[in-house]
Parts: sequence; C-alpha cells; structure tokens
Amino acid sequence: MCKSNKSYTEFNLTGTIKNVWIKEDKPKLMTLQTPVGLLLIKLSKAARMMGISNLAPGQEVRVKGQKKQDFKTGKIKLKAEQILPAFPPLSTLTPVFYDESKKTASEDLVFSSPLGVQSSNTSNILYSPIQKDCETSEICPSVIPGEPVQQPAVKPAKILICQKSDCRKRGGDAICTLLQQELAQRGLEDQVIIQKTGCLKKCKAGPNLVMLPDKTRYSKVEPEKIPALIEQHF
Repeated sequence: MCKSNKSYTEFNLTGTIKNVWIKEDKPKLMTLQTPVGLLLIKLSKAARMMGISNLAPGQEVRVKGQKKQDFKTGKIKLKAEQILPAFPPLSTLTPVFYDESKKTASEDLVFSSPLGVQSSNTSNILYSPIQKDCETSEICPSVIPGEPVQQPAVKPAKILICQKSDCRKRGGDAICTLLQQELAQRGLEDQVIIQKTGCLKKCKAGPNLVMLPDKTRYSKVEPEKIPALIEQHF
C-alpha cells in the first residue's frame, strides 16, 4: 500500500525530445515536449540502453515509466523505464493484395496505419492498429477479411471507499461527501462512480480509498488532499 503522502503510478507519453543531459557518456535526464507541456524525465538504467544516438533532440519517442507524486511537497517526478520510437518504420511492411476475381493473394503494397484501419482500393481487407506486443521494428497487423476491428472495452472509472465503522469514525463519510462535491465541480459526476464497499483492509489507518481502474490505494486520506487526488487520476 502506498504511503499516505505519496503515490506511484505508471505513465505512457508520446512527444518530441528537446534536450538530453549527458554525464560520464551516459544520458541521465531529458526534456520531452508533450501535449500537456514540457516535462523533465529521469532516465533509468534500462531506458539508457537505447543509446545516446537514439535520444537526439527532435526525435519523436514514446516513453513509459513511473510517476512519483509527493502530496506533502507538491512535487512530481517522472522516471523513464522504456523509450520507443513513436512510429515504427513502414519499410518492414509485407506487400499484400487481395484479388477478388481470383480469390488469391498476390503482391501489391498496402499500408497499415497505426492510427486507424485502412483497406486497399480494390479489397476489403481490414488491418487492426499495431499490437503492443509486436517488435518495435515491425508492424504486426491482424488481417480480418470483411470484418471491422473491435476496440477493447474501456473499464469504468471508480473510487472505492471503505464503509466499515472504523473508517467512518475516522472521517470516511466526510471524505465521501468531499469526493462527490469535487467531482461535481469538475463535471465528472457522470464519468466517475463513487462505490461504497466493505473492508479494504487497514481500517485503523482509515479513511481508505482505491482508485480504479489503476488500483492505486490510499490510506489516512485527509480532506485537503481530495482535489489533488481527483486531478491526478481523472
């Protein structure tokens, strides 16, 4: 369980490298320009294995890692665990063409876009978006003739709050009311469900919350931390 004044969550960002700081011939830090702004990211040992040449300014990359937020100081630290090219090269695509008259496959060039589904001008072959488990140097489309690609169901956002007597005595009811008010002020009351549950363990450290779908747990939640929790997760 996370400490009451800190939380650890995963992040997945796409952006443009602006600067890279090198120490002892190893990249240690970088700034990444993203839709949410310019972010400073520390590079883990695993992330540095990508090499300095692939971390040049102007490079479009996708960064996965861990976000550490300290509610006491208000500081947020990002640490990259994996850095990948933002767009896999198209040169690895295998030419495919579906000949409806002969019902056989012959060579032609069909491009699969990572941002959606495309078909050739003369066929009805549909390609799914790039699969996450594919190698970064290849595009692995799933060919489904005549059928649209089904998108995975999105898990609803929820806040689980313990309703055991110990948690309620420690301010659980007040926290629940504040959560409802904060969500309403942000226009999120129809997008985030507050679900009252049984024991979430650690009732002596209540009030206890669980944020879904990322399953981040909090104990000893204080009223003044509610806005920051809502901002972080939703």
